[in-house]
Amino acid sequence: MSTLTIYPSSDLTLGKAGSGTWASAHDAITASTTSADPCYAMARADSNFLVYRHFFNFDLSGLGAGATITAIEFGIYGEGKDSSVSRTYNIYDSTASTTIADVDFDQGGTTAYCDTAIAGSSFSTTGYNTFAANATAITAAQTALDGSLLFKSCVREVTKDVANVAPTDSGSAPYVQFSGAAHAETTQDPYILVTYTVVTTNIKSINGLAYASVKSVNGLAKASIKLINGLA
Repeated sequence: MSTLTIYPSSDLTLGKAGSGTWASAHDAITASTTSADPCYAMARADSNFLVYRHFFNFDLSGLGAGATITAIEFGIYGEGKDSSVSRTYNIYDSTASTTIADVDFDQGGTTAYCDTAIAGSSFSTTGYNTFAANATAITAAQTALDGSLLFKSCVREVTKDVANVAPTDSGSAPYVQFSGAAHAETTQDPYILVTYTVVTTNIKSINGLAYASVKSVNGLAKASIKLINGLA
């Protein structure tokens, strides 16, 4: 098993303030505000409803062709929160653009990439909050590795935003705040820690020829050769 820590190739918080209705915020296509750092997730009631979602894309090319992903840990470094009323946060699927932009506000999915969400009351504001990827996330990442190489995900509030339930606790301002990839040091950047395996073969070539193309070596049929320089 090998592990690789990967930081986002693109990440951005997209927020929308609704004009007096939950739907005008929740169902919007384009964000009205963006932030690269600090980053937020929230769903709150006010004179205007507010919904913030954070998107990130991870380039998996560093794993190499033929890798098999077995586990993923997501990490976001907490910087602040308001947990005066109950809210919960999790990682979800995304179909955002390669370079995330305001028009991607509605590209956050509802398929959870972690089976255990984090309550606002438990969200750390002085260290990393980690989410263990579930089988759905691992499958999505493997599909990305074998295709576009971009594994896309987002942070959303669970009980209001993802569930599409208008908050009624007006006057409160629940949110979580965390560092983005634009933070000055990678010590607080969002990341995924990928555990993976790579299938290797002992012999890639013989005298510059691909092993599969070699019919014989020194007059012997390839099938009859048990060892070459001690390697099977």
